[in-house]
Amino acid sequence: MMIMKLKTLVPLISLALATMLSGCNTDGSSDPASSSSGSGDSSSSGGTSETVAVSALAGGYWEIGNSSAASLSNDLSVYAAEDLPNVYVFNDGTQYYYDDDATPGTYVVKTHKITEDIEAGTLSFTYYDVSGATVIDGHHKVLNGILSIDTSSFGVLSGTDHSENDAVKNAVSQANANSGIALANKVAKILDTTTEDSGELRIKFADSDTDVGVDTIAAGKLTFDLTYQLDEDTAQNNSETGDSIYLSLYNADGTSNSNLHTQIILTKGMIEYRTADGKTTVEGTFEEGKKLEVELSWTATGATFSINGTSFPVESYGPQNAVAVVSIKLGDTSDTTQYEALIDNLELFSGSSSVFSDDFEKYTDGHDLSANPYNKSTFEATVIQLSGSTGSTGSDDTSGGDSTDTDSGTDTGTGEGVTDNFDSYTADTHIAETNSGWKSYNTSFDDNTLSSIAVVSNDQAKSGSNSLLIEDLDSKKPYAVREFSSAATTGSVSLDVYVPSTNEKSVYINIGTDKTDDARFFEVRLSSGSLYIEAGDKVEGVDPDIKLQSAVPEDAWNTITLSWDNGTVEVSVNGTLLHTIDQSETGLSAETPSQLTLYTGDNSSTGTKAYFDNVDSDLF
Repeated sequence: MMIMKLKTLVPLISLALATMLSGCNTDGSSDPASSSSGSGDSSSSGGTSETVAVSALAGGYWEIGNSSAASLSNDLSVYAAEDLPNVYVFNDGTQYYYDDDATPGTYVVKTHKITEDIEAGTLSFTYYDVSGATVIDGHHKVLNGILSIDTSSFGVLSGTDHSENDAVKNAVSQANANSGIALANKVAKILDTTTEDSGELRIKFADSDTDVGVDTIAAGKLTFDLTYQLDEDTAQNNSETGDSIYLSLYNADGTSNSNLHTQIILTKGMIEYRTADGKTTVEGTFEEGKKLEVELSWTATGATFSINGTSFPVESYGPQNAVAVVSIKLGDTSDTTQYEALIDNLELFSGSSSVFSDDFEKYTDGHDLSANPYNKSTFEATVIQLSGSTGSTGSDDTSGGDSTDTDSGTDTGTGEGVTDNFDSYTADTHIAETNSGWKSYNTSFDDNTLSSIAVVSNDQAKSGSNSLLIEDLDSKKPYAVREFSSAATTGSVSLDVYVPSTNEKSVYINIGTDKTDDARFFEVRLSSGSLYIEAGDKVEGVDPDIKLQSAVPEDAWNTITLSWDNGTVEVSVNGTLLHTIDQSETGLSAETPSQLTLYTGDNSSTGTKAYFDNVDSDLF
């Protein structure tokens, strides 16, 4: 019997795995629009590059079961109107399984690692049926929008894609938000680091691998998300020139200036368009470093341009001929630039019909876009992944932890199990002085020039009269460390924590091999009543940390439990399992943990404290 919840297994449109279009100036001119080399790009071929290997699973919301005439997991013949199909999303080596079995219409998400060989068509994933979860292997393919997976355990599984179902997509988004999941986001990154050519992403409609279906579009639209900003990793000199983005529409005769339909120019907040007499500045601006929703529409008489819904008046250069090439170009051939252009959610329309789209999720990180489906004249345009990067700090400050301080203390644990409720100790004594099983760093006990503390306190207690108080009173974060009797690939640590609402910064709990950021195996932080899983540094201003819930109330005791089994980590709060994650997804150290580390605040402020009680593990 299958767990698949199909109202009717309706074949949907297959994934938009098809591709894109064309063009680039090669005459060495400083202004991309002034090239006269466009006639060389009038062929319909996209070049000789091989087609990119793309997962047939990419982008789908797959309902999977062993029958196309699905029975229901609760043995009902029909579902309530609000009920949703249980779906699998396969994203960048991870499977996300969404089910609304407990509450119809509201998804709960479970995550697992997958192994896929695109060339061989093989897949290993976790399959759910009435008996529960089973890791299975099989060969898979997608034909006419229907997924089939040939397995030895369950026979041939069938699946349909619900990615066009708004109710499913909205419920998935809400489940991700509730669980603090941000799926990996890939974008196209355009650079201009050489005078050989400008950076460019080019779409030529006539290229066979684009599947646009037409060679020209008389009236259409191009939409995409754009982030225009300084490249943090640039090695280019700041020449103050050649920093523009050119959004150009060309006719079928080539990509020279004379073949322009319309050209929009974006430069450091300024918006211009090209006419036969030169450039004209628009009364409007845009902000660098912010994601911009860009739309360029055209007809046989002109064009309209908008950013984030605000339209700007522009004139077309030569709208009489239909558009055959779209080009997004950065820089010019007389200089290089320190800027980068990030492109996402690219979609091309003929009239009101979408004829091509790309969110770049199907490519590997670092993929060169100069091959199909994009035109061979694409240059210095690659795919990058914005989320899930490896980082060195999960704190509110950007200075990281004490990466130069490698003191780890001495293992004095017994390995016989311990619950430390701190009640047998004298209040106001330092924990490292009272119990040699504890180590402290950056406190008044360790350095008499400091004021921060890690002391036994009778201010608050979950049980009995005492707890451990860690308070940040200096420019260095205070730490309390309890070592395991030995490194443990499998284990569990539980403790009670009380976080005051008056705190300035976050409170941290981690397991690892040292107190330094790069020695963390797994870490959670408590901030403003929410619990987060550390997942690295901010990327493009976006914090990748995973928010689990907004129900770890301040000014109250909460029980946090971290359990791990080899590479799988579970986080529980007050007895409820909140999240299961593969440790490798955090980007932290994979070294087997050997200690518990508690700390508060950051290195740039004071006033953050927390109380800890009933610290429990059989690893101490």
